[in-house]
Amino acid sequence: MAPRPHVVFVNTGWGRATSARPAIEVRFQFLETAPLHLLNKLLQDEAYMWGHRLHWDISNIQRVIYQAARRRVLPGVFATDGDRAAGSVYYTGVGKDAVMGPLTIAPEYRDTDLGAKLTNFVVRRMRGARLCNRIESHTPFIRESGVGSVLNDLGFNAVPRSFLTKSLDKVHLPRILAGIAIEPLIPRRLGEAAQVLHHSLAGSPDAIINAGIDTVPGCQRYLESLTESPACGAFEPSASAIATNGSGEAIGIVATTRVSQTRGLIGQISVLPEHQACGVGRALMHHALHALVSMGGRDVALTVTEGNPARKWYSRLGFREQHSFDSYIWIDKDSGRRSPTRDPEDPSEVLLVH
Repeated sequence: MAPRPHVVFVNTGWGRATSARPAIEVRFQFLETAPLHLLNKLLQDEAYMWGHRLHWDISNIQRVIYQAARRRVLPGVFATDGDRAAGSVYYTGVGKDAVMGPLTIAPEYRDTDLGAKLTNFVVRRMRGARLCNRIESHTPFIRESGVGSVLNDLGFNAVPRSFLTKSLDKVHLPRILAGIAIEPLIPRRLGEAAQVLHHSLAGSPDAIINAGIDTVPGCQRYLESLTESPACGAFEPSASAIATNGSGEAIGIVATTRVSQTRGLIGQISVLPEHQACGVGRALMHHALHALVSMGGRDVALTVTEGNPARKWYSRLGFREQHSFDSYIWIDKDSGRRSPTRDPEDPSEVLLVH
């Protein structure tokens, strides 16, 4: 039997002084049972926001999400108001590490506390059913959705980040460094690339916000996701490379994707600490940018965490902030001592009355 929908009352005019308006009755159900035609409407709203705000075409990853929903294997929460889609949020996980996907709220409900209620509900479900030790959220619009305070109350830490962009109208030819070779980043070399990534990120702010990169195998899984998954765009082999020294040892990498017909994304660029400030990073960046230009690219983007020394280097290369956002991280301080709990099924457990 399908799970019973949970009825919650959404407060309108949330977070601002307005005259009293009646609450809206919204029904929650697990995303595994959501009507697909209503879910598709929310996916279209989300795609418009990413395209309009970040010039990022997320249609490929949305096809993957839709197919998972169609197979009824996509965990999350879906909200409806009568026969209308009101909002949704999904999550994914590997082992005890989980990632909360985008919180999507239909335009007519964005001045309500629906986002807060959905966030509270799905986080409690993730913690209870999966016994997660860690939950991450990296979607770029959480801060402005007004649910950052909810995540803070739930024990998450906010890590400020920036989405930087650079025009490709003036790009230098790839630099040639004596004793350094720039070679293709092919699948069989991801192990070497992972070693570079692991050593270059040790102790950095980025090591805090990404689960798994504190180990070499975790770094390799991360690089494999860049090259195989559409989550960060379509991998561009010609704009990706590995730098080697005279002994053939990997000392730097750049992994590049394309997030629209004209925008590239530097998904990762790393150089071993002992080879930094020697021109290797600049050579890798110029290689990637020149390749993007040759494919018709007009601009390129990347994300950087506050406190990362590379931020100043990106500025010198001409990158400028287009959007700022927060990543949210929750780490279970009582890991190993919690007992499994059931999913929050009683509406009184998730009803937040203000």
